[in-house]
Amino acid sequence: MFGHERGAFTDAKVLKRGLLEIADGGTLFLDEIGDMPLQIQPKFLRVLENRTFRRVGGTRDLTVDVRVITASNKDLAKLVEKETFREDLYYRLKVMLVTVPPLRERGTDVLILGDLFVQEFNSMLKKRIRGYIPEAQQVLLAYAWPGNVRELRNVTERGMILCQGDTIPVACLPAELQQLAGTLPAPPPIPAPEAVAGAPPETPEVGRFMGALGTLEELEQRHIREVLASVSGNRSQAARVLGISRSTLQDKIRRYGLS
Repeated sequence: MFGHERGAFTDAKVLKRGLLEIADGGTLFLDEIGDMPLQIQPKFLRVLENRTFRRVGGTRDLTVDVRVITASNKDLAKLVEKETFREDLYYRLKVMLVTVPPLRERGTDVLILGDLFVQEFNSMLKKRIRGYIPEAQQVLLAYAWPGNVRELRNVTERGMILCQGDTIPVACLPAELQQLAGTLPAPPPIPAPEAVAGAPPETPEVGRFMGALGTLEELEQRHIREVLASVSGNRSQAARVLGISRSTLQDKIRRYGLS
């Protein structure tokens, strides 16, 4: 963090700038601040208070202008009670507190994040996975996720590596998630469009109108072709206009045989 002067200790053959110097004029992010050793904490507090520090072995103060952001998965207030974290440093850091709930408390966020990871790994693994089957989605919602988002990403990567079809089944989940699946009720069937409450029955006029427009795939193909033409074939720009990833657009171009 502080760097050292040349000759400050054995093997210190050259001057080394620390993270504080490197971050001067920018942002220094310190993860797991609760694990900072007690002997370092007063030195770090001095940096926050005075914006000055000394390199190890140095004799002059260096001034930096640094925005400091810290993170911890521990309760710092409890660490203060245990006297493993300085109270003055705790209150100095507690300027703008942002609490991020664990994944298990964020409801359907797990499904949204799972879809994002599917898109990411489709590009990396050269696959065309559409996502999790409904039974697997239920498992994702019911699981406690002790490893939070990192664990979800790893579970998705594993499922996509093992998956043989275009969706991720329960059988491709880790053992602890498969065991959970056996305790959950079956997901409700997806109702047909005409069975949805409040949905009006399709009239002959509507059928003729949809027939004139074409199938949904034909409508999508026509729309993609028009967007591509409007941006002179620039696929990255077309993906932004369509609101999809470039890899998804590439898949649709191949599927529809668009040039």
